[in-house]
Amino acid sequence: MAVGGAVITVALVGCLLEVLFFRKLRRHSVLHLIIITIGLSIVIQEVALHVWDEKVRSLPYFTGNEVSSLKLFGAAISPQVLWVLGAVAVSVVLLHVFLRYTLQGRAMRACSSNPDAAMLAGINIPNMRTLSFGLSAALGALALFASGTVGAPPTSLDGRRGVGDQLGRLRAPLAVADEALRGDRYGAHVALHAAGRLLDLRKGRFTYLVLHNVRDGEELVARLLIDRFEGLFGSDRFLDGSRGIQRTFELPLTDEERAKVIAAAEATKELLKLLNWTEAQLAYALREDDFLYIKLGSLKPRVAPLRWQEPDEATTDRLRQIGEIIRRDFPDLSQSGGALFQFVEDLSAPQDRTAPPAADPAEKPRYGGSYFALYGDPLLEDSRDSYPDGYIQRLADVGVRGTWLQGVLYKLAPFPWNPELSEHWEKRQQALGELARRLREQGSGLWLYLNEPRAMPLAFFEAHPELKGVAEGDYATLCTSVPEVRAWIRESVAAICRAAPDLAGIFTISGSENLTHCWSHFQGQGCARCAAAGPPKVVVELHEAIAAGMADAGSATRLVAWDWGWPDDWVEPITRNLPKRVALMSVSEWSLPLNRGGVAVSVGEYCLSAVGPGPRALRHWDLARAAGLPRFAKLQLGTTWELGSVPYVPAVRLVAEHAERLRRLDLDGFMTGWTLGGCPSPNLEVFSRLMDHEDIGSDQALRAVALDLFGDSAADAAVQAWTRISEAFSSYPYHGSLLYNGPQHLGPAAPLWERPTGYRSTMVGFPYDDVPAWLGPYPADTFTVLMEQVAEGFEDGATMLEKALSNMPAGSAGGRHQAALEAEIRVIRACGIHFRSAARQVRFYQARDAFAKVRRPEELAGTLQTLRDQASAEGDLARQLYRIQREDSRIGYEATNHYFYVPADLAAKAAQCELMAARWDALLKALEEKESGTEGDGATAAAR
Repeated sequence: MAVGGAVITVALVGCLLEVLFFRKLRRHSVLHLIIITIGLSIVIQEVALHVWDEKVRSLPYFTGNEVSSLKLFGAAISPQVLWVLGAVAVSVVLLHVFLRYTLQGRAMRACSSNPDAAMLAGINIPNMRTLSFGLSAALGALALFASGTVGAPPTSLDGRRGVGDQLGRLRAPLAVADEALRGDRYGAHVALHAAGRLLDLRKGRFTYLVLHNVRDGEELVARLLIDRFEGLFGSDRFLDGSRGIQRTFELPLTDEERAKVIAAAEATKELLKLLNWTEAQLAYALREDDFLYIKLGSLKPRVAPLRWQEPDEATTDRLRQIGEIIRRDFPDLSQSGGALFQFVEDLSAPQDRTAPPAADPAEKPRYGGSYFALYGDPLLEDSRDSYPDGYIQRLADVGVRGTWLQGVLYKLAPFPWNPELSEHWEKRQQALGELARRLREQGSGLWLYLNEPRAMPLAFFEAHPELKGVAEGDYATLCTSVPEVRAWIRESVAAICRAAPDLAGIFTISGSENLTHCWSHFQGQGCARCAAAGPPKVVVELHEAIAAGMADAGSATRLVAWDWGWPDDWVEPITRNLPKRVALMSVSEWSLPLNRGGVAVSVGEYCLSAVGPGPRALRHWDLARAAGLPRFAKLQLGTTWELGSVPYVPAVRLVAEHAERLRRLDLDGFMTGWTLGGCPSPNLEVFSRLMDHEDIGSDQALRAVALDLFGDSAADAAVQAWTRISEAFSSYPYHGSLLYNGPQHLGPAAPLWERPTGYRSTMVGFPYDDVPAWLGPYPADTFTVLMEQVAEGFEDGATMLEKALSNMPAGSAGGRHQAALEAEIRVIRACGIHFRSAARQVRFYQARDAFAKVRRPEELAGTLQTLRDQASAEGDLARQLYRIQREDSRIGYEATNHYFYVPADLAAKAAQCELMAARWDALLKALEEKESGTEGDGATAAAR
């Protein structure tokens, strides 16, 4: 019992060492890790020596005593040795079974064989590494007890052999485990057996022939032998020659397991072929394109390569059923009309009018994100695809006289430490200058977003260790406390400003998003330089370098520091020390207290359903004013992640009320939206009217915009509809968990899962059935009631406008007013459908989970009826949204994710729901027949 408890304790210590220590160092070179491991083992030994002294400590013998022996083939063997050999044999067998026949064991071997392929197959590599450490430590503990029971005497060469030396035995398996899951040339299976070999070495000749301090290097010698001499534990080879499968030692994989590893690589190759990308392009997009890898769930689901096979009878029958539904309800699915991305052509069409005068540099800027900017490397593409003249003119028409573009500094200017990263920087600078000039000629302005300096892979710092700051995963920061890094930022910004003299402004995020300076992810204490400087100084020095670069170029470009992510105690010292040309921008609605459905929450950002400004922004603007800095407000006027798949959420009265409050503060500029919400909309126009005309109020601005858009016959109805929508939207169950994880973006395009998937929802991506992540602090019933209230408000608003449309005079303003009103109704209907669907999905999964727990027959029918009703209603919503998207290609689209769904997705969902409902109808019928005693064979089978 004591031995077992001790082994478990040591295993837990091994896991703890990996999580707290080795995990942070795993990307260092192999030699560094070996040295660190040996150093740590020495520390452990010394601590043990001070705790337990240097005396030899042996455990009681299981059989006999120190003089007992058995004769085996003429040799005298201690009975205790047989116990040790038996324990070793049992351990090896159990380890073999674990690694070969269990899911976790196979996952460990896959991680060792090829970590990249394992990651693509959905295996959690850090967890496997921790498990490897735990197993290795447990083996070391067993070896310790085995050695303790044998009780070998100290030698004349080493009088320190005692508890400390026995604990030192742990270093061999820990050192091996450290590399077992790094994807080097031996797998976890081989590594753990190698640990035993190393322990044998320690118990044998090396222990009696080598001084203690020299013995500390035994593992180093053995590890070098393992790592350098090919063939020691098996021949190395390529698996199927597949690109992306790294060179590995051959493992005892089954054919099925080997096929899965190869399939993961082949699936990635298929993806690259489909995208026509290189591996480098995919890696860059996953990391740099607005957190694409996180939006995809930080994993690639295990998907077999696409292969044709003849369908069996059951598949053919199901295809027939699906085909009947599609032909009946979606006969136009394969026909042209309502083409996706049609809105790009519509918004890009040049307007037949003279361009407005260039924007006055002294005016208060309003800029937002492009509604359809290309991501990846847009400055190497034709900028007119992302910022066409017609779109820029339409933004100006609604009062937005600027748009922003993300830049990556090492792509825009030479990167001296690795020039290859900056390939084509001259072309990007030229394209940036041309785009800034063209927008200025259109009366607009181009703003550049910088989140710098971007982190570099750990391998980069092997050649440049003096630049390294804080490590995070596979990357580390370029430490801005190093003068050379700040000098590079300054020179790069100067070069950009010289190449783009018409650039309207640069704004920064320095408190989150990508890993940049050492305090950007709040781990600056891991860098000695930045820990001493403190976060405010680091942030200030970063902006001083950017401002100095602007000054070197003689640029009048504005510089805005966005306080996104700054902790409260950073703000005052930062604002007090920023250069005076730097404006401070704060999210207006941040920290607004809300109480919805009896649930108290606080706004983070992305909240159109509440009217700011909030206390955080007010405090920060006061600090900026006291420091003599200009003040900007960051807003989300079109839409937010409360619903990202529509061009705008027409809660226009809420926008007007927010504008009036901000107008009283006399701020110096406004950012109207992040990546979403850039579609020209009534929201943007109402905000701009209130900012441009201080003599009007919300009612007047709403009426004026409605009159211009819909004409006199529908203007009042539009104001009433916007007001009703705003009232309902104020009940939205706001919480960051819902915004980023909820089903509202996909709406009725989200599949229904009859069984739990086990997947976690992804950031504004795939919600799966991860209901707890959707709800946040809201009870499920409260959430659904609030979301249904929101949906009802939008449905009421649409009904008001449909009535106004029916009364609109024919040919009103050449049909312009009618077309605008029809488009407004489509947007409102789509919003209502999404919110209604979010509520229904929660109710569906409540019933699904309840169904699994039903034990009484009388409860079964009610649960089945709920499932049937919710699925049927979801199918109806999918059909409604299908018609809307066919008529309006803006529906379902968002700038960074592009289409959350397309018409085929909605048709597939409708078919899924109908087939589900039919199956549950059959079950309900079977239950009814059973209760009445008239069930037939078919009903009985259905009930089963």
